[in-house]
Amino acid sequence: MKSGWALPETSSKQESDWKWGIIMNLSKLSYKQLQALRLAVGVASVLAVCLAVNSEKISFLPNWSAYIFWLFFLLCAVLTSILRRESEQRPKKQKDDNQFFIQLAFTIFCFLAFVVTTYGALVTSDTHSRIVRIIGASIFLVLAILLAWGLVYIKRAEKQAKLDKSEGV
Repeated sequence: MKSGWALPETSSKQESDWKWGIIMNLSKLSYKQLQALRLAVGVASVLAVCLAVNSEKISFLPNWSAYIFWLFFLLCAVLTSILRRESEQRPKKQKDDNQFFIQLAFTIFCFLAFVVTTYGALVTSDTHSRIVRIIGASIFLVLAILLAWGLVYIKRAEKQAKLDKSEGV
């Protein structure tokens, strides 16, 4: 006798579609909507960084809230990666021509944020604040490295496209 509270049986494909349903629905967005979503996630990640670094200065926030803000920043970084991958799968005519310069700007921003956060960790005397800033600096360093690696990938892809185009002519 089956209980009324049992979950319906699902196939592995249905379960996979349920888990990744949000990601799959990204393909239904237009290119402009996708870029607007990427911008919103970017603004949310900058806000999370600002709150994480300055959480000890905000009186109504508990000390551990900085860790939550860093976790939110990591979530935004993952979402940015997913959205970037989705926008790269779009046809070339929809892609932004200035993709290299946009990624270069984000790489420079992450490196500068790493330097500023590292400096803040070195000059602060509070142990909790130092730990929070070291965590932030390491996140920014990893992001700067990954973005720089992406820049190399973009340049290689551009060179390969030019080479393929010249061979085809």
